[in-house]
Amino acid sequence: MGFHSNDVSTRAQEVSIEEALRRQLLDARQRDGVWGYEAGRMPRLEPTCWALIAHGTSQPGSSRVLAHWPSHEGALVEQHGGLVNWSFHALALFTRLALGEASVSELRSIATALVEARGIALNPSSVQRQDSELQGWSWTDGTFSWLEPTAWALVALKKCRARGIVIEGADKRIRDGEAILQERVCVTGGWNYGNSSVFGKDVPAYVPTTALGLLALQDRKDEVCVRRSLNYLEEHAGKHRSTRGLALSILALRRHGRSTVRLKQELRRWLDQHPSPDVASIGMALGALERSVPDAFAL
Repeated sequence: MGFHSNDVSTRAQEVSIEEALRRQLLDARQRDGVWGYEAGRMPRLEPTCWALIAHGTSQPGSSRVLAHWPSHEGALVEQHGGLVNWSFHALALFTRLALGEASVSELRSIATALVEARGIALNPSSVQRQDSELQGWSWTDGTFSWLEPTAWALVALKKCRARGIVIEGADKRIRDGEAILQERVCVTGGWNYGNSSVFGKDVPAYVPTTALGLLALQDRKDEVCVRRSLNYLEEHAGKHRSTRGLALSILALRRHGRSTVRLKQELRRWLDQHPSPDVASIGMALGALERSVPDAFAL
């Protein structure tokens, strides 16, 4: 089933996938400029961020949507009275930086909150191969460090550094986050959600997690783990049949100077056959297909 729009005059007229995705996002947008995961659902941070990234500054008021998002002590929450998801908090900080219209003073409190957040420290264990003293970022407070929130935190804090936003302790947190990614790379290259080895067994890498890790380490292209992970992603990205996996892979490979022509064709075929109402996935896909959006991820 392809993407089509109804022409009110006489006939159905085929539109590009990009245009269809834009219309889906606009149709799902709520009156105050936010998005839920699907049209009409409760506003959430992740879909709102990806929709804003995909649209850039083309929509009126887009730069101010996240400025009014509910927060607690500088940390953005999923909704009033809700929990902080540090992966989405970092994504929101990155989004505001990518849109480019927030002042340094506006962003300092949420950047500081991200610097101060950390996954709980682990005791040394023979079950998992890792440096227990390293603390990255957790999904929510009181839990362990995971690859995806750590990767998003690195992307956001490196974007802050490039913008000249100086936060005490940020450089140390960046070094710790990079060390976690370097230590937890899988034997094949790429990353799993957590550790690369558990109970003495190597665990497989996952395409979306690997793409995020490579976005976070795009300024460390000469690292052995980065080169191996790039090779892994190029080999496996097209085999991961999901909008998110394909879209994130395109964004990551583009930032590392690798060709994305084949993957874009695969993403268009996938979207044509598997349309989805998930706003976050739609935003990722549109961001991957738009020529200008990958450059927003430059650190």
